[in-house]
Amino acid sequence: MRKTKTSEKILIIFFGIILGLLILEIGLNILSLAYVSIQRYHKNDCMSCNITRILALGESTTAYIGQLPWPEQLENILNNKSKEKKYIVYNEGRPGIKTAYILSTLENNIGKYKPDIVITMMGVNDGSLLSSDKRFNKYDETYKVLFFHNIKLFKLANWIYINNMLKTFNDDCIEKDINLKEAEILFDKYFNETKNYYANSTLEKNALGYSMIGFFVHKIIGNIEDAKKLYSTAVVLDKKFFWPGLHLSGIYMDEKNENKAYCYLMHAYSLDPRNPTTIMYMNEYYLVFKNISSYWRINGLQIANVRSQDTEIIKYHYNKLYEILKNKKIKYYAMQYPTLNVSLIKSFFNGSEEITYISNKENFLSALAVRKYSDLFMDEIGLVCNPYFRGKFGHATGEGNRIIAENVANAILTSTN
Repeated sequence: MRKTKTSEKILIIFFGIILGLLILEIGLNILSLAYVSIQRYHKNDCMSCNITRILALGESTTAYIGQLPWPEQLENILNNKSKEKKYIVYNEGRPGIKTAYILSTLENNIGKYKPDIVITMMGVNDGSLLSSDKRFNKYDETYKVLFFHNIKLFKLANWIYINNMLKTFNDDCIEKDINLKEAEILFDKYFNETKNYYANSTLEKNALGYSMIGFFVHKIIGNIEDAKKLYSTAVVLDKKFFWPGLHLSGIYMDEKNENKAYCYLMHAYSLDPRNPTTIMYMNEYYLVFKNISSYWRINGLQIANVRSQDTEIIKYHYNKLYEILKNKKIKYYAMQYPTLNVSLIKSFFNGSEEITYISNKENFLSALAVRKYSDLFMDEIGLVCNPYFRGKFGHATGEGNRIIAENVANAILTSTN
């Protein structure tokens, strides 16, 4: 009987490993398809039914942040008003993201949801993350996402790597010896001003309260030292609260304090490593301290860091999104934020495009004439957003989101009948 050579054994082992990985990849893809099928089942979705699929894209004003968001209300309103057709609305709004991220994930979302209509309300977050470094995020269509980013095994390996990395992170670097008495004095000092800013919120001396006042002091008043004390207090009071640590990392990046920036960034990253805002801050960290601009690409995102006017980037992203949707024969509805003039979004295009523009100015001004601001909005985030979308509006309450949803539903039913 012939003995198997060492080289043959190595070859058998090699092909055995390849076969095993291939079987695992197939298994992961089957599980993924099963998960999507279950989602469609729960949504009563089927590819052959008389269904119009709508994809909502945007930031925190679209995402679920404690109030029933307008995409969910839109689905209910459309199905109540339409007896012949069923509507399914998918909400891909994500807090803190920019238009570059929306563009970079667009193809994936289109493949995932197969929408007939895409609605955007986007642009408020665009601009430079750091006040001292005017570099902006732009969708980079020239960069082709490497094939392995779509391989389930790669995603599984990346997930294992991230979890192992987070296990080694020691949060002893977080300041624990905070002066709670001083923090309480700052809380009381800014309480009334912050209360007016957060029109519909209860401020208490807990992690959320200190973080909310810290944000107001940081973004509205601009007192960085007081903001750091308030954010630090929030982190210590609740180590599982994501946002204050992320804001602190941004402040320390602006101050070029690498150790503290890394500490609070990794703290936030350990709580939610897949959050798009975390990825955005991580990109800034590598850019500021390591001069590495490829962190986006490591995560399979077609985003570049550029020095340009943010209005030029926003205009480019709106036009690029329309171009992608047009090529795929998907209807595009470009919606403006509440109380703002839709003519700004119209100015991004040359006028020949087949776009349905949705204004939320007239409906909200009419509502505000008879309702309190706090009935419709939870804060005044519009005062600190991108200057081109700056105005008197905020994250909508459930009622405010209902007004948006009613307006969108009327636009859809009018244009499709």
